[in-house]
Amino acid sequence: MPSENWIDSNGNVHITSGNVGIGITAPGAMLHIHDPSNTRNDHIRVTSSGDPTNGFRIGRATDGVLEFVGQQGTHSGFRFATTTGVHLTILDDGKVGIGTPSPGAKLHVVAPDGAFNWALVENRSSSGTGGGIDFVDNRASGRHF
Repeated sequence: MPSENWIDSNGNVHITSGNVGIGITAPGAMLHIHDPSNTRNDHIRVTSSGDPTNGFRIGRATDGVLEFVGQQGTHSGFRFATTTGVHLTILDDGKVGIGTPSPGAKLHVVAPDGAFNWALVENRSSSGTGGGIDFVDNRASGRHF
């Protein structure tokens, strides 16, 4: 790529056209990160506060599964939000909140005021089988609720 496509403005570098590749000579997207040795698990890492563990990383786990990890000091987890508020929270202890930034159980759903249909389970099977929610007490009785 010609050097005139790169602009340095007071320490900020940007590209005026084309794609950027890290570990690849022919990037197939605006930003294409490739590990030709297939040895790294973290492909993107963003850190802050002078501590290289504070921030988040995206990569693959040792079993090949895509992994998103967020950490700030002793806290970790994720919040997915829009300009109207937090919509999904995943805490480091495995609690998931929908509509709440602080879930108090493994699954904690908070519907907005006046919401009528805050949960929907739909069976789209043409045979009419499958779907639904099964609540099971796995203690001695194995009761279904």
